[in-house]
Amino acid sequence: MAVYLPDAKVAIEIVDDPLSLPADLDAFPGYTVVTMTCAEVCDPIAFRRVAERVGAAAGIEVPPDTPETIAARKRLMRRLDKDLHLAEYARAMGISLTPTDPAPSDDGAKPAA
Repeated sequence: MAVYLPDAKVAIEIVDDPLSLPADLDAFPGYTVVTMTCAEVCDPIAFRRVAERVGAAAGIEVPPDTPETIAARKRLMRRLDKDLHLAEYARAMGISLTPTDPAPSDDGAKPAA
């Protein structure tokens, strides 16, 4: 399942989760799709790069990180992992949680057709 941000006309798609469906651009025409991996969901620093791609697609500037926001994001990730068992799910589905840097020319956003 993609996550849709109607005010920004952006859809966020997790590309390596076999249970996640791609963005439905027939139902949401004109949306820009920002792709991300499960590793980016689970890594606070990689997630920041996703936030920047979403912000760029939405035309919103993402404020710079501070030590406090990084610490808060890490606490949130630990809590989500504890409550939702993200690492256990990833292992069961064969999903790598090791972040990889995106290709320099690929910002992860695809404009709608």
